[in-house]
Amino acid sequence: MSGLLLLKLTLVPLLIGAVTEAGRRWGAGLAGFLAGLPIIVGPILGLLAWEQGKGFAADAAIGALAAVPASTAFALAYARTAVRHDWPLAQAVAMLSWAAAAALVLLIKPGDGLALLLGLAAVIALPSLFPHGAANASKPGQPMLAWRMLAGALLTLGITLAASSLGPLVSGLLALFPVMMSVMAIASQRREGALFAARLLEGMVRGMISVVAFCATLALLLPHLGAVGAFTLATIASVLAHLGRAQYSRWRLAARAAFNQG
Repeated sequence: MSGLLLLKLTLVPLLIGAVTEAGRRWGAGLAGFLAGLPIIVGPILGLLAWEQGKGFAADAAIGALAAVPASTAFALAYARTAVRHDWPLAQAVAMLSWAAAAALVLLIKPGDGLALLLGLAAVIALPSLFPHGAANASKPGQPMLAWRMLAGALLTLGITLAASSLGPLVSGLLALFPVMMSVMAIASQRREGALFAARLLEGMVRGMISVVAFCATLALLLPHLGAVGAFTLATIASVLAHLGRAQYSRWRLAARAAFNQG
């Protein structure tokens, strides 16, 4: 097995495993923060830059940025369907929603400016549309880590092997294919109920602000900088966006509590 193939098979699963282990050792707060970072799309775009060149990876980053609304459509459709139906129908409706949004992306072929606007609009506006209510407490159980790691490995391998045939737009679009959302949503609904799954998906959508920041920065800088510099700055932008969103959420909750007490 070549070193590059081994990297494709192990990089993303190792990152997923590291995030899970962080949650076990230092709590769900740190794991949730790390899971919100582009731990799947980042390595995929990095491998595309390595194999296909910086220009291809920059265009794929625009495709991934434009795919953010498709992923959020999947999450919202799953959450709203799951409160009334079991997971098979919720998954089917969510996949149809993703496919419709992805087809629209392929039809309009948005540039970086429009892709950025669409991504920001999705992660800012759509969380308010998720169903709310008291969710069941989390139960101890198998977090399906093996399935998440396998899904990450297969997604990475499939996209990088087929990238030259798919082209950058489709490669970027598929880099955000909701395999992780599917595995985690189905497992959560089966173990903790629909409202817990909806809360999980809402959190994942809110956390995708880091993916928007990462992909937008990469698309902007990769044609002009070396790959190492562009990916480093994109990662910094991703972390800052994630921290900013977390701080805003804490401020909003504190303001709401103060208002209710007043």
